[in-house]
Order: sequence, then C-alpha cells, then structure tokens
Amino acid sequence: MIDSVSILGYFIRPLLEKDISDEYLSWFDDDDVTRFLEVNKDNSITSIEDLIYYVRSFEYKKDYLFGIFHNKNHIGNLTINTIDINRGIFDMGYFIGNKNYWGERAGEAALVAGLRFAFEELKLRKIFGGIYSTNLSARFLSKKIGFIEEARLKEKGYVDGKLDDAIIYTMTKDQWKYIGKKYEFKF
Repeated sequence: MIDSVSILGYFIRPLLEKDISDEYLSWFDDDDVTRFLEVNKDNSITSIEDLIYYVRSFEYKKDYLFGIFHNKNHIGNLTINTIDINRGIFDMGYFIGNKNYWGERAGEAALVAGLRFAFEELKLRKIFGGIYSTNLSARFLSKKIGFIEEARLKEKGYVDGKLDDAIIYTMTKDQWKYIGKKYEFKF
C-alpha cells in the first residue's frame, strides 16, 4: 500500500480519479503554473477526459503521482519518476496549482514527504532532480531542505521561450537520514 502522510499542515496521498476537477484541469492551462514544468508541453491535457487518462496512466507506470491537499482541497501534485530500481535512483517533481498556496510551505511538505517515501519505502539510494536555473523559488527550497547542487546542464530546455540551464540537485539516502529527523510525519 502506498503511504499517505500529514506534514507541515498538508496531507500528501496518492492522487485518485475522484480528485479530478475543473479547477485541477485549469492548472494545466495556466502559464504561471506550468512555466517551469515539463508536463503538458504538448497540450495533451485539455479536457477532463485527458486528465483522467493522465491520472490513470500512473497505475501502469513505475512512477508515482501524489496529490497535495490542504483542508481537503487539492492544491498541487508531486511525482516520483524516472525510477531505476537497479541503480536505486529517481527524480521527483512538484507543482502547486492553487496560487493561494504559493509562498507557503506546501512545496516543502510535498518534497519532504516524497523523499521519505522514496528513501524509506521504496529503498532508493539517490535522487537526481533537475530545476531550471530561472526557477529561483524551487532552487532556494531545494537548498533549504538539504539538496546539493551537483551539476549544470547547459541549455537543457526552454523557459519563457528562451533556452535555460537545468541545475541538477541531489540527495543520498544517508543525507536523508539526518535531514528527515527535522520533520514530524503523521501517518
């Protein structure tokens, strides 16, 4: 069974088909929300049916899709993806679609819950997460949590129609053992 956890006043659990709403769909059409995301760059999510297909697709992948909730309101998503069980590595991404929660601790809660799940439940050993260099808030949050800046991929993608570098942030399971102690998880 996949974990559900409460942390920092937010609840993170697997995203279900029943969580799909018009508000959730609107996030994929909001340039501010999707500015730094790779999801829906091809505009494949334009209807509730597309969103249902997207959420259901995680049932058949080795990736995980979690919803971020506050007071029962779905406010964002967390993915654990690009999992390589043999090497023990993974990537993770998140977004806060409900702009009322921008600048709050929802992203921190999601990242920390995802790290706990990947390191403690999936028994993975290292995360390699890419963040565009112009995404200063995500870079700041990653460093605050304890990620290490390990590499820079020059002109990896586009942000605002301009080439941007991707900065690779990492954390090992051993680093997590120390960092994870700073947070209180409720299951």
